Amino acid sequence: MWIFEGILYVILLLVFIRYDRKKRLWIKTVSQEEKFEHYLSELSAAYGKQKNIEEAVAEVEESHTVTLPTEHSYVRIYGAMCAVIREDGDMLSDGYSVFQRNLQYLKEEIRENLLLCKSKMHGFTGLDVLSVLPVCFLPVVRLWAVRVSEGLSAYYYGSYGMLTTVLLFAATIGIYGLILWLFLPDEEQKDRYRLEKWLLQFPWMAYLLDVYVSRHYTKCLKKNEQIKQLQGFGNVRAFLMKKVCFFAAALLGSVLFLTVYQNAERSQILTQIKIPSYQLMMLPERAQEQVKKQYQELVAQVVPETFKMDQEAFKEHLEQLAVWEELKQELSLTESVQGAEEFVKALFLQVRAYQEIRIAWYHILFIVVASILAFQIPELFLVAEQWKSREKRMSECLRLQTVVLLLIHYEKTTVEEILSQMENFAVLFQSQMAEAVDHFSYDRIRSLQKLKQEIPDEPVQRICDALEFCEELPVEEAFLNLEDEREYFLKKNMEERKNYQGECIALAKMAAYLPMFLLIILKLVVPFVAEGLSELHAYSQSMTGFFR
Repeated sequence: MWIFEGILYVILLLVFIRYDRKKRLWIKTVSQEEKFEHYLSELSAAYGKQKNIEEAVAEVEESHTVTLPTEHSYVRIYGAMCAVIREDGDMLSDGYSVFQRNLQYLKEEIRENLLLCKSKMHGFTGLDVLSVLPVCFLPVVRLWAVRVSEGLSAYYYGSYGMLTTVLLFAATIGIYGLILWLFLPDEEQKDRYRLEKWLLQFPWMAYLLDVYVSRHYTKCLKKNEQIKQLQGFGNVRAFLMKKVCFFAAALLGSVLFLTVYQNAERSQILTQIKIPSYQLMMLPERAQEQVKKQYQELVAQVVPETFKMDQEAFKEHLEQLAVWEELKQELSLTESVQGAEEFVKALFLQVRAYQEIRIAWYHILFIVVASILAFQIPELFLVAEQWKSREKRMSECLRLQTVVLLLIHYEKTTVEEILSQMENFAVLFQSQMAEAVDHFSYDRIRSLQKLKQEIPDEPVQRICDALEFCEELPVEEAFLNLEDEREYFLKKNMEERKNYQGECIALAKMAAYLPMFLLIILKLVVPFVAEGLSELHAYSQSMTGFFR
């Protein structure tokens, strides 16, 4: 039991280390974004004085450095701003520097994101630790309970203890992962299907999946588009391979669990003492320990020798054993025929219970159901990611608006260049943008209309409308209302993301207390109530036997 529980603690520790590393990395990124926002403010002030980008950057970098990774979206947008002004120079729009205005747009986006991130940190503070803390007290609860009543050891070291321990650890790991999933933003993991892609290298595996895809082509095509929209990458073959991996893991895991569970049941039966308490009460304490030891030796000896025996044959077999004779003498059963009969019956039922532990139809049903449910888990992940992608879609729309505002004030900017830059900075919409860029050269209007159909978000729709107007109007005039629309969308984005974060925090707070409730109910309430009832029943039986 201790080894099995130690393995569970190691798994929990590995999960904790993995997610804690992601959490610390995200908090570090938020701190770097805050420093970058301050860097942009200083750069805007220095550029207002110098009117030269090189001199302004040199002045600011004497006291500030950009610590964000170069692949970060904010750094990439800032790099695009600097590249544009170095190539085409700055210009005035409504008497205000376009470069400084673009810096202001980027600062607003960063500032709004920082406010939301700090609000999220405050709301999620301590919830991850609270969800893990109950299982850390599991050994303490077990030791305390066994000291209170030795009879409780059957509920903590037997099959019930193993089953509830697995359930408690599984719930803790799942809830801890859920809280961190709600807290942390989605990572752009290009190797999310690394295991699945490795398995697809086997020809027979790829052939079977290709056969399935060809027979369910329409369904798989829709699923492939859904995967690309939610993750920005991936394909249906890797997704199907992930479902197969979940199925195989659940199949092997359930078989292993049933094996360990049945071994725990057998061990629990072998350690049980079925000697009536009124018979043990007649013996000294040292003699009681000796009798219990002899009883366990008798059970271990009888179990493999009495398979499929009825009670009469079992009794005859007992009479041939020396241990049985010694035990009868210790308990004075030779003088009480009724007491000996009760003892033999209790021993027979105990041995029969041990021998009846085998794979039954409901065990096979459990394995099948668990495997089928695990096969559908990736589908649930997709639904969850679709719910979570709202925040990411809003951030991406805001980023695309910022990218468009960088370009529209320059006369040589074309629709193709705007679309190309939007493709460069898109993540969720990258595949749709790439398709629009590829088709734009020979079918402009239809490619933009198709892009509007594939991306229903209002900001992207407005950008596509303005790109269509560029066929008749200059680019700057076609996007004349973009700044006002961006200001409105910024406020709307802030409000919707606050509501979304409120939902996440409420769900995380509710989930964080579940492991504690499970610990109290499964490891305290149920064992103590069951032990109290069993002791009450044993006491009534002992009184009945005592007064006979």
